[in-house]
Amino acid sequence: MALHFPLMINGHTIGHFTAVRKSGGMDPDDMNTYEVEVRKHPLGGTVYAPYGETHSFTVEHRYGDGAWTLVRKALENIE
Repeated sequence: MALHFPLMINGHTIGHFTAVRKSGGMDPDDMNTYEVEVRKHPLGGTVYAPYGETHSFTVEHRYGDGAWTLVRKALENIE
């Protein structure tokens, strides 16, 4: 499974979130490992800009907790 989305303000991309499952399964109680990348773009930059801050890390996540919990866990790693 992959979860990805741009973070936008008024149509301007200010970042991008990607989480890709590397191990685990789809049973609600399965613990999964995700490789996460959160890319922050300078205001006015684009997804393809060669600059901006990037955070890459792994997150352990119970599949049954859902996508929003995965996003929250990931963002807590960089804040």
